[in-house]
Amino acid sequence: MNEEEYFRKYMNPRTGIIRMARVMGRKAGERDIVGSHLARIHNAKNTGMDFFLPDNESEYRPMRDQAFTELYGKGFSEMYDRYKPIGQGAYGAVFEKPGDPQRVLKVQREDNLKRQRFGDREVSRQTEAASIGRAPKIHSVTKYPYKHEELEDILGAMDKRYGTDDPRHSVIEMDRVKTVDDQGGKVQMLQDYVLKMQGRKPEDREYGTYDKFETPYRLENAKYNLALAKAQLHLADAKGIVHTDLGYNDRTDHIAYEPGTRTGLKTKLIDYGHTRKFNHAANLHQHTQNLNLRNQELQNHNFDGDEISDVIDRTGDNIEHFLDHKVANVQKGLEALGRADEATAFRNQYHDYVDRPIGADYEGADNLVNKGTKIVRMARFNKVKPMLTEDELDIM
Repeated sequence: MNEEEYFRKYMNPRTGIIRMARVMGRKAGERDIVGSHLARIHNAKNTGMDFFLPDNESEYRPMRDQAFTELYGKGFSEMYDRYKPIGQGAYGAVFEKPGDPQRVLKVQREDNLKRQRFGDREVSRQTEAASIGRAPKIHSVTKYPYKHEELEDILGAMDKRYGTDDPRHSVIEMDRVKTVDDQGGKVQMLQDYVLKMQGRKPEDREYGTYDKFETPYRLENAKYNLALAKAQLHLADAKGIVHTDLGYNDRTDHIAYEPGTRTGLKTKLIDYGHTRKFNHAANLHQHTQNLNLRNQELQNHNFDGDEISDVIDRTGDNIEHFLDHKVANVQKGLEALGRADEATAFRNQYHDYVDRPIGADYEGADNLVNKGTKIVRMARFNKVKPMLTEDELDIM
């Protein structure tokens, strides 16, 4: 079995391992598929006894290999061990590259036009982000074609608006990064780092005397928040990219972060499928230009049938979405620097510009946001102040 066939078997949405791995996790999903298959065979023999999978790996492994061979074909179990699965997502799976643990293969099933466009956009934007050090570097992209196997998919391919009779698997080889989730989540990651700096081991953690209210942890927490704000502002300024999957409450499975002196440079964002790209300067220029159009001048412009007010609203929405993203990160950065009152005043002043009843002053808002952005991006990590975020306080 070659790589192309292996991925086709693994990624099948109805029979592949990814089907249950998405729901239960990779190991539990694997055992569910193996157990269900072998239980059917066992029950067909009418032994009168219940079937149970052994927990012992030496007993379980031969049964797993038997089920894999019968379900997916000869050679699948060997490929499964060679291409170690390390993550599942909404649109695909991630495998450690055989022979190179520093790289991964992200495999996505692109069986309709929407997913193909989605995949192409993700590669394009991650490449842009990687060029400024804010995403894992992509080394290659391979497209493996296959044929639809299910009647539903074959019929769906006939819809030329959304379907395609040329489905494919996209295999993206990229650098492997260590996400916050890979390190046990933000709290554990930061606590482990602080303990290491104190010459202690993670297993020495004593929650009764060492917890999130301790100053060393809160300092590292502030550095984390400042680093994340810097990364998102850098990406927005340099490439116009907003990572919509992060939001203000961080998705730690999409953030690569390593505590330390080079924290800011090591902070990367992954999974660029859910992003938006803005041409902020062009939007500002167009909005200002359209506001200045009057009477006879309007007749000399073609807006594709749209009213001038619709065009203004559309560019205004784009401007606000982009600036709102930057404002949230400027506020996060200022709070990490111990300037919470300034952060609140900054946000209020921003809304004074964009929420005016007679029309938003986007140029004024943009100037304000640029000043705030410069403060955060130029801030040094040794200037942070101990802090806890609101969501952490709520948990406590």
